[in-house]
Amino acid sequence: MVTKSMAISLTIVSLFASLTMAADPQTSVMGIPTTGSMNVHDPVGWFPFIGISGGYMSPDDDLRTEGSPGDLKIIGSYFSENKNNVIDIGLGFMGDSFTQKSDTQNNFISGGVAELAWRYNWSNRWQFGVAADTFIGGGDRYGSTDPNLTSFGGLQLIKEMPIKNSNMFRIGLKGLTSLSIPSKSINTVMLDLQWGFGNEQKGPEVGANARPSGSDIGAPTGVSPDLESGGALTAGATLRRVEVDPADNSLIVRNDAHMQFDSGSTTLSSMNADYIERLGRALAQRQDLFDRVEVVALVDQSGSSRANVNTSRARSQQVSRHLTQGGLSKNKIQTTWKRSSDPMYKSLLPEEMQQSNRVDLRFRGVKDPGALQELLANP
Repeated sequence: MVTKSMAISLTIVSLFASLTMAADPQTSVMGIPTTGSMNVHDPVGWFPFIGISGGYMSPDDDLRTEGSPGDLKIIGSYFSENKNNVIDIGLGFMGDSFTQKSDTQNNFISGGVAELAWRYNWSNRWQFGVAADTFIGGGDRYGSTDPNLTSFGGLQLIKEMPIKNSNMFRIGLKGLTSLSIPSKSINTVMLDLQWGFGNEQKGPEVGANARPSGSDIGAPTGVSPDLESGGALTAGATLRRVEVDPADNSLIVRNDAHMQFDSGSTTLSSMNADYIERLGRALAQRQDLFDRVEVVALVDQSGSSRANVNTSRARSQQVSRHLTQGGLSKNKIQTTWKRSSDPMYKSLLPEEMQQSNRVDLRFRGVKDPGALQELLANP
């Protein structure tokens, strides 16, 4: 059985380890912009959740505590800007049915519950950290130092999944030990199920022959069948998404038609290679519009870490090579590649993993965003 001192030690160790991992400078800088968007694929800020928990409480011969605690709560969940830290604040109702019957005290109690949790969030959306629950009411039944409150603390492991672009589902396990029961260690193991609400930010679509104005950000979509066969662009097909960042005077272009790859592949089709060379010729004629262009390659989470790094690097180098073959100076190009631990989406759904198999172009030191976007629309 887990003792109180062991549980407290594990809590301190896990908190230290999680803080160390959170200091890792990896950030999802190429993700879809999320400020105010409640994006469930790339979450930043507050998200509401409804949670339900149930489990088992250990027995005690004096307190007769063995039973099945459960709770229903509303949770506010906060994701930090780098998406590595998650903080939960929850309030709700709890009930505990004691199977180790007492002749002198209630064998079912109910009341309120308050929860506070902090977890480290990995890129695959596994989360691990510390949690504390306080049962409001029934403190005398647990032998707590406060007749109205009983506090528990411990560790929590959660897996989070985006659902249908507008919700998040969590399933997790937490182990808690009593903090306010003197000379006793009452332990609980509980299964957590949580449903969160948000959305995937969508913006106006920009076709290959359209002239963008301002900051046009489209939602991830597939390639037009007509374009794949060399035909004309179909109405409504989203081929390019543009993000303008005035803070650092940069512009990001994502092209679903010409700069996506199959999972594990580093090969460009002849059509896509021709497009990138045309783009290189157009940029070479107006190098005054920007200081440099970063060729940023991404990769999905499948495959080994070493293979994914090699794939990401090769994608960046191949696109850079075709830009220079089109005439853009090597001095204007910087290659960058992301690891599989830093995908565009943390989701493991196939259609969203595909969005991480790509190369994006980030223009730094942009002099005239409007003119550059117009040039990029018709290379």
